[in-house]
Amino acid sequence: MGGKDLKARVGSEWKEYKEANPEASKSREARFMFHNEKMKEWYEEADTAKKEEVEEFRKRSKSDLEVEGEDDCNRKFQE
Repeated sequence: MGGKDLKARVGSEWKEYKEANPEASKSREARFMFHNEKMKEWYEEADTAKKEEVEEFRKRSKSDLEVEGEDDCNRKFQE
């Protein structure tokens, strides 16, 4: 499932949640927390092959950020 698919799925679920829980907070923080909880839930439901794919991507992305000889990988984005 691609990023756009996930965004649409979260958007749809958020809309349903707000309709079912009118008293719930509609703040950006509440939506962000809802989004994170859905991602955790869907990740736990994913099969092992998909989890391995996510972990590979995470490691590859992390290694792409590392700058040789620097402790702070964020420095790359600050220059």
